[in-house]
Amino acid sequence: KEETVAENTEVKGDYKMHWRQFAAACLLVLGGQGLVYNCIANYITPIMYVTGQGQAVVGAAMSLAALCMMIVLAFVGKILKKFKLRPLLMVCSAIGMGTFIAMGMIKSIAGFYIAFPIMQMAGAIPVYVAGPMLITNWFEEKKGMLLGITMAIGNIGATVGSLAAGSLLGGEPYNTALAFGVMGAVALVVMLVGASMSVIHPATVGLAPYGAGDAAA
Repeated sequence: KEETVAENTEVKGDYKMHWRQFAAACLLVLGGQGLVYNCIANYITPIMYVTGQGQAVVGAAMSLAALCMMIVLAFVGKILKKFKLRPLLMVCSAIGMGTFIAMGMIKSIAGFYIAFPIMQMAGAIPVYVAGPMLITNWFEEKKGMLLGITMAIGNIGATVGSLAAGSLLGGEPYNTALAFGVMGAVALVVMLVGASMSVIHPATVGLAPYGAGDAAA
């Protein structure tokens, strides 16, 4: 039955769901990588100011966070098999961006040593894995081009996010609560919209990847 539905879909050329997944991938990358994760350098000096610590100490917190994220990424396959994608992305996005928003209230370096790893671990799948995975699963043709567009959208978001974060932070004593709060909230909304649209694989809804019929022919 699934093969019949997929074949009919290929014949009709109805690829609305496929492009919906591409849009979901773009939103996840835009919100996570673009507006927050790729802009984190903007927050280093303000964090140094509010905690009274040097760059090496703050940088070590970020290095610890990166290590924790790598551990999570090593278990991505098992995590995706155990949990449904859509609720997983929504919960992880909420935890990651919620932690980022809370950073605006933290004044001690110990707090950042806790918050950074939580944010990175929670964001590992929705920020770095989900976007490329959706495109890879849903597209046989145009895969490379769409991945490139998605990454470009993330870079554009990072440019806008860096400018916005710098403006919101201002100069000393730095308005960290406003910057973390606004940027985190915007990123959260964008990511939740993307997560709510996500379907892990076309076969789960009786479809075939875009271009699969042509490739087979």
